[in-house]
Amino acid sequence: MILVTGASGIVGYEIASLFAAKGENVIFQGFRNVSDGFIAVDLTDEDEVRKLFAKYDITTLIHAAAATPTGAIKDHFEIYKANMQIAINLSRFCKKKTGFINISSTAIYNLQGSARLSENGDIKCDTLYQLSKKHSEELFLLNFGDSLLNIRISSPYSMTRENSSILYRFIKKAASGEPITLWGSGQRTQAFTNVHSLAKDLYFLYKQNTTGNYNYVTTNSITMLDLANEVAAVFNSGSVVLTGQEDPEEYCRTSISTDKILNMLQLTDTLNTDIAAIADRIKRA
Repeated sequence: MILVTGASGIVGYEIASLFAAKGENVIFQGFRNVSDGFIAVDLTDEDEVRKLFAKYDITTLIHAAAATPTGAIKDHFEIYKANMQIAINLSRFCKKKTGFINISSTAIYNLQGSARLSENGDIKCDTLYQLSKKHSEELFLLNFGDSLLNIRISSPYSMTRENSSILYRFIKKAASGEPITLWGSGQRTQAFTNVHSLAKDLYFLYKQNTTGNYNYVTTNSITMLDLANEVAAVFNSGSVVLTGQEDPEEYCRTSISTDKILNMLQLTDTLNTDIAAIADRIKRA
């Protein structure tokens, strides 16, 4: 049986849904007030997690749950505390022989500068959220070792479900006829992850019993100015404005190396196609 944590989020839901569609026996775990078909478990509660693992025979755990700065918890100390308590509880009650897949984040890297960052790239955590992802990785590696598959992704987005990513912020601005505003020079770069592509590729890795650390993004790094212009072009009436306001991440010009995972997967950058499809859906809504 496969347990997918955070299955109410855009990453976990896409993974759980695809695995279930492939005929796998999947448990969709959410926090509170989840819809039918989910089980509600507070992963920060030791007793609830103990009961979960006592009730089900979990052979594979896909961990996509996380407290984030854009979520319900705003206090950074509470974010760190929640993510680490989840990691501790899962490590404590999950069998050591269980296949463990952790969905992590490229945010743990030092993104200031213009380096191309591999899995061994410079790690520098400026926030407690980033530190919680780094420490969770280390805890899972310590407990699950050779059975751990750790996937670091950047800025996930769904084709059908909005989230707070900058991609959707730009799209919503353009769709409403408002100008897309940028701080700084607009040269800050970012990569994005299409969660449906992630789910499909993760299923392949799962079936291959893949382990180790891998970077995974589905777009090449793109500047915020180029991204804004691409979104504006799709909506025709959209415009892009530099506000002159200082961008605290102005010098984030790094790119994420996916060379390691390319030995197993053929990644295709579908960002332009995805933007057009999302725009079409919004126009028809």
